[in-house]
Order: sequence, then structure tokens, then C-alpha cells
Amino acid sequence: MILLYLSMAFESMYYPQSIFYEHLHDIALHRYEGSRLCAGMHSHYGLAGVHTYSLTIGHCSYLISGISFGHEMYRENQVVGSFGFDLVPHFHTGVGVALLNYWVKEYCSRYGYALHMSTYYDMYPLTLGGWLNNVNMPHLHDVDAIPMTYTVRIQYVLPRGITCILAARGTPTQVPFLHAGFSWEVHTYAVIGIGANTEPLYVEYMLRLPLGHIGIHYYGTLHEYLGLSHAVRISFKL
Repeated sequence: MILLYLSMAFESMYYPQSIFYEHLHDIALHRYEGSRLCAGMHSHYGLAGVHTYSLTIGHCSYLISGISFGHEMYRENQVVGSFGFDLVPHFHTGVGVALLNYWVKEYCSRYGYALHMSTYYDMYPLTLGGWLNNVNMPHLHDVDAIPMTYTVRIQYVLPRGITCILAARGTPTQVPFLHAGFSWEVHTYAVIGIGANTEPLYVEYMLRLPLGHIGIHYYGTLHEYLGLSHAVRISFKL
């Protein structure tokens, strides 16, 4: 069982949990006005005691995030510091460093770091971009390295508040898989979305409620075999 934990270290954080919330992976997207605080909790397919907790503090293009996944026997933690900036007009990039820790109860607690980078080209209504995470392929144990992961992403905004997103994701040693979705802004009251992922195969859905300086975000997935997962995030403009 311990070898299984080690061989899957940080696997839950390889890719975004939802195509509609890419910012924790694509750090070039950190372009807020003013400051923002966001807290979230994600339950995983009804697995008892298995949750992901996150806390994010951002100011303009700077972001600090804390993420913790696991249960009472095993936990993965990371703290990410990152910032984004403009190279030339319409062309944005971002870099970040993640401090990693995983522990197995009564066995070990180990540390490492990971390097992230991303970029995107914004020519409204079209956005093209991508990111590389775990560029240095950190070794936290003797079983295996955490692989580098990547995404190539295209987003297009249609009339009437409809946004279409298509992403290809993977590692250098695997065949890329597809992640797609579209969202619809219902006037200024709500944003709803639906998407699908090909590996693993699941359908996802999203609801975002902007309430002035507070935003309530819900998203979930329906896996073919594992059933439903749910996530809630609350954001505050400071």
C-alpha cells in the first residue's frame, strides 16, 4: 500500500480539476484587478475522508496558493508562488515555483520543489495558450519522478456570452487526451457550463454566481465508474 501511495504522488494535481478553473495550472492567466482571496473544498467521488482544500491570495498578477489533498493516512501539500507579466502587447507569460510535501502516516514526510511556466496570446475573441508544470521532474522518493505535464489550450468567445474551450493535455510519454467545455453567461446573474474529458472519461458541469464582491463557484464531475464529485469555491474581491 505504501508503494502505491508513493508511485501516485501528486497525481491528483497533474491537471486542472475543471476546465473552467485553469488558473492554478496556467499561471499566465493571473490578471486580476486589485486583490482577491479564494477558498475551496473538493470531495472526490464519495471517497470517505478524501478531500482537497485550497486557499489562494492574489494581487494583480501575483498569486500565492496553498493546496492539500488526501486523508488521515496520506496527504499531499503544496504552496505555489507565481506571477504573470506581459512580454509584448497581447502576449502574456507566467512563472512559478511550488514547494511540495507528502507524508504517509508513521512512514515518511518528504519535500521537494517544482517549476511551472505558461504563456498565452490574447486577441479577443480568440485566446491561444499553454503551460508546462513540473518542468524539473522532481524526485520525492525512489519509486519514480513526478512527470512533466503540459496543456495546449484554445478559447473562443461567441456572441451572447458563450465561451468555447478546447485543450489537449498529457505528459511527454503518453498520448495526449482532450478536455473541452463551453460556458454561457446568463446576463450578469450567473454563468453555467458543461464539459467533457476523454482520459479519464467523465462529464463536468459548472455554476458561477457573481454577487458583487463575492463569487460563489460550484463545479462537479460525473465519472463513468466512480460516480459524482463536487467542489465549492468562494472568492472575495478585497
